Amino acid sequence: MALSFDLILEKFKWFNDKNIFVVGFVWVNNKYVSQQNFVDLVLIQSDFNEFKRFAAALNGQFSIVVQRENEVWLACSHTWTNPVFYKKGTTKYRISDEPENLVNTDSDKEPDPFSALYFLNFGVTPKETTLSYSISQVRPGEVVCLSGSKRLASQVAGFSDLAYDNSSEELTGSELQNHLIESFGKYYEQLKGKQVLLPLTKGYDSRLLACLLAEYGHKDVVCATWGRKDNLEKQTAQKVAAKLGYKYFAVDYTKTMIRNFTKTENFENYVKFVGHWSSMPFFYEYFGLTQLLKNNVINQETVALPGHPGDFLKGSHLNNSMLNFSSNDFCAHVISRFGTFAPIQKSGKNELHNYLAKNYFPRQAESLWQNYEQWDLEERQCKFIGNSSMIFSFLGMRYFMPLFDRATLKLFHSLPFEKRVGEVFYNKTLETNFFKKYHVDFDLKSLPRSSTSSSNLKEAIIGLVPHFLKIHYYPVYDSVFYREITRELRNANKNFEFKHPSRPHYYNSYIVQWYLQYIAQKSNWSSK
Repeated sequence: MALSFDLILEKFKWFNDKNIFVVGFVWVNNKYVSQQNFVDLVLIQSDFNEFKRFAAALNGQFSIVVQRENEVWLACSHTWTNPVFYKKGTTKYRISDEPENLVNTDSDKEPDPFSALYFLNFGVTPKETTLSYSISQVRPGEVVCLSGSKRLASQVAGFSDLAYDNSSEELTGSELQNHLIESFGKYYEQLKGKQVLLPLTKGYDSRLLACLLAEYGHKDVVCATWGRKDNLEKQTAQKVAAKLGYKYFAVDYTKTMIRNFTKTENFENYVKFVGHWSSMPFFYEYFGLTQLLKNNVINQETVALPGHPGDFLKGSHLNNSMLNFSSNDFCAHVISRFGTFAPIQKSGKNELHNYLAKNYFPRQAESLWQNYEQWDLEERQCKFIGNSSMIFSFLGMRYFMPLFDRATLKLFHSLPFEKRVGEVFYNKTLETNFFKKYHVDFDLKSLPRSSTSSSNLKEAIIGLVPHFLKIHYYPVYDSVFYREITRELRNANKNFEFKHPSRPHYYNSYIVQWYLQYIAQKSNWSSK
């Protein structure tokens, strides 16, 4: 018996015509295409193979759902700005932009133990899984065909560009400067006449975006910093904004501001919107942005420019030792470097290690560091860090991620390893070709230090000492105010149980523990 299809697309602002649903935008010859014009492009794809090739060539922030007589096609951009979920039942497929809409049997309430373990360590669920056994998600850059008992999937859009081809081996700083300016131009066409919100820190990525706005002469810019009153980002951010003639606002977090925040309806809606059973909700931006809106500093017509994934582009995740890393080395590095340091038993760590080795770091792979890039881009940059920008959609605002542009991703991935490791090429180009030009070349970064065997030994020793002693070594008063925010989370429900992370300042550990218990209670999941 042929399967039928139910589409429940209510979370995002979908445009539909002729059973084609699109959200977001794509660039076609550097022109912004959305809504009906976007649908018209999809409409001419006669079969799934054509649609797959079409989706593979797209650049933008989008998702597509196409309903045919006997199948449904799904596509999600490499930026993963509009996640889509699906479930196969006995008689039909159900597709939605909210996993909660797909729950209609008790089996949908059974948690996936391994996905929960992975989430506990990384803050996301792996690949196409969610925290529910029976509900799947379209991966970043994935194209899926649901037809009968078959699920055909190809990860193409954006990720196919991560094939190192040496094309940028001789790239100079001036050429990178020209690329960034030219690439930003098409985004600027969408910013003309609009107020721009730039979350500004002392880092280089947001400062680059500030310079690019100045390059195109944009004046209506609100720079904002939020977090602890004495956080280290404010002084530099304020100086950058002043040099460029932009407005600057600081939102200082206080205990009064966050008191009982978990008991508000807005909070419940936010967690549902950005968590979607697969990604850790971030709370860093939550209070700052809601305060700026409340005080009419920004409004829903303001367009935000987050700086993701600048850290990935410049190579902050790379070090020289990786050229000699084995599969086991990469697995151990990923679990340690990008984990939440939640308390996971050795058997759980082994399970994570084996999964990574099988799915990302097979021993026969020629360039394991490129596999590492694949993991970082999908699991961390898209589903974890980039997902934090969904707060803008939640607040009814538009946002662009110019540094996530597909052409820019390809350019940086085509650089030789030596040009990306240590962030040297990226940082020097920005300092010389942008920051100096606009007189914001202050508070610059020193070269990153490689970890030494002695520091690794020190960390290993500290990992063995009791929690009450660790807090004397680690900085618990973080600039984000996460110490107080996570304390509110931990006290919100007396039935929730928490274990301390092995490093006290890894507050994400408390958030992932809270979220797993929160959705289990909220969705009435089984305790299996």
